[in-house]
Amino acid sequence: DSESAGRIVIAVTPEVIDDKEVVGANVMEVSLPSSYPSSAAPIITCSSLAQHADLFEHRSAPKGGFFAPSAEQAKALAASVAAAVDGGHGDVVVFDAVAAAREWLATNAASKASDADDICA
Repeated sequence: DSESAGRIVIAVTPEVIDDKEVVGANVMEVSLPSSYPSSAAPIITCSSLAQHADLFEHRSAPKGGFFAPSAEQAKALAASVAAAVDGGHGDVVVFDAVAAAREWLATNAASKASDADDICA
């Protein structure tokens, strides 16, 4: 629409080991208002990769399924991302949001690298 400059859907993963992703990947949807970045912040939501599997067909589901954050985890992840972009009017903050999500996932959702059953093909 005329109010939006665009929408980006990004798969965010905390670690990559030998070109294989560790469980804990998530999707970040970023809506860019037409006045972004000069005077408006992006609208960012995070959700399970399972909800967007059709956009990322090259990503195989791990044995236990894609990471699906609980309501509490989703709230904490959203707060981490919001804190990363807070006060960023005038700056491009999408990369900061991705970095915050990646860091949160690495701390809260990533499997142990030694758990081979959880690594995607």
